[in-house]
Amino acid sequence: MKKELDSLIMRAMKEHKKMRLEALRAVKTAFMNWETSKENAGKELTEADEIQIIKKLVKQREESIEQFMAAGRDELANE
Repeated sequence: MKKELDSLIMRAMKEHKKMRLEALRAVKTAFMNWETSKENAGKELTEADEIQIIKKLVKQREESIEQFMAAGRDELANE
C-alpha cells in the first residue's frame, strides 16, 4: 500500500490537485504514526488496520464539518 500511496501522492502533485494531495498526505502520516507508535512496535500494518485508520480520518473530517456548520463557517465546511 505504501508504494501505491506514494504514487498517488506524486500524481496529485503533478496534477496540482491540492485537496487530494492533502488527504493523501494525511493518510500517509496516519499510517506512519501507527507504525512508529509504542504499542505497535514490531507489528506489520495490515489491510484491516489501514481501513480502520482511514475510517477514523473520515470520522474526524465529518465531525469538523459539523462543527464548522454549527459555527456558521460554511466556507470552511465546504473545503
